Amino acid sequence: MRRVVSTGEITVESAARNLQDYFTELMPRTGRVRSSSRFDSWAGGGDAPDVVNRFTADDVVAASFRSVKIPARTAVALLETRAGDISDLLASIPADVDLPDADPVQDLGAGSPARQLWNLLRGRHDDDGGWGVGPSTASKLLARKRPRLIPVYDSIIRRVTAAPGPKDQWEYWHASFADGVLAERLTEIRAKSGITEPISDLRVLDIVLSMHGKRQGFEAQEEDLES
Repeated sequence: MRRVVSTGEITVESAARNLQDYFTELMPRTGRVRSSSRFDSWAGGGDAPDVVNRFTADDVVAASFRSVKIPARTAVALLETRAGDISDLLASIPADVDLPDADPVQDLGAGSPARQLWNLLRGRHDDDGGWGVGPSTASKLLARKRPRLIPVYDSIIRRVTAAPGPKDQWEYWHASFADGVLAERLTEIRAKSGITEPISDLRVLDIVLSMHGKRQGFEAQEEDLES
């Protein structure tokens, strides 16, 4: 794993423990596992064949498991008023391509359908009526629909990795996978953790980084709740 900021090194052993805990540790307040552990699997997943190219109410629920607030106006846009535009863009974003194998221009670049959908979710169009969401919420909505391609971004991951801001994070992680070392580490972490959940390598990475940051006492910042 790459060096983190002011928190030492993430070892394979500590990462594997955190990954296992994410799915099995019982929370003191509820006596249940983390609700966020169901982000990918809730209602069969956001990339299930029958819903892969459209947002559903279950996607909105699943995103809420990741400590983001979905404003009512955003839910209406996702599910009704902009549903057609969003579905057209989703249909052009590959669901079967992993980030390391993605084309940095066609799949991730400024003119790509993924970037267009990111901008739409962020409300960067004149006719959106102000329903755009913050970068953390946008990343989690997109990660729900394309878990193999789109990485999660939030303040905890940013602090742990010193990754660039949301604008450049896709390219940053794409480059991080280039030499194959990160993918090998994630495979090793998954094996040592013993988890059986069919999550993508990107989700393993997201969980490992988030859990490490939370163990270090990092908390979500206001940018993650921006609406």
